[in-house]
Amino acid sequence: MKLLMDKPMESISVSEICKLAKVNRGTFYLHYDQKECLFEEYFKVVMEDLEDSYQGAYRDLQVQPHEVDPSSLRIFHHVERF
Repeated sequence: MKLLMDKPMESISVSEICKLAKVNRGTFYLHYDQKECLFEEYFKVVMEDLEDSYQGAYRDLQVQPHEVDPSSLRIFHHVERF
């Protein structure tokens, strides 16, 4: 995400990712075929976390979604962190 804040994914190299993550290119390619696979996996993790935050608000409050005041939803606090 740090690299994406400075430039588009098309301009980010695997070498830059490895340098920032402090791993060698061989390790990177052991886990990912290309850099887009890394970003796809990260996106999935963020979306799962976001869904958990969203669902958690309703579990904790034990109310129906239409009954919840938007200011009380943790999802907004979660998104605000990013």
